[in-house]
Amino acid sequence: PVGPLFSGQSYGHTGDTGTSIWIEPEGQLMIVMLTNRIQSEGEQTQSAFIDFRRQLHTLIHRRWIS
Repeated sequence: PVGPLFSGQSYGHTGDTGTSIWIEPEGQLMIVMLTNRIQSEGEQTQSAFIDFRRQLHTLIHRRWIS
């Protein structure tokens, strides 16, 4: 749910309101994302948000670890 760069050792949780916490032990990286997606409606909006979350996590991973 967070992107292709995270190792198999990474773990976390994504919440219904768009929040997420993800930990990448190999790079000593922890990402906490606090959002409120409750007002969003429709499958398109949900899909766009999931894509946004993956892109954000990937960008942070690249900047921090790569």
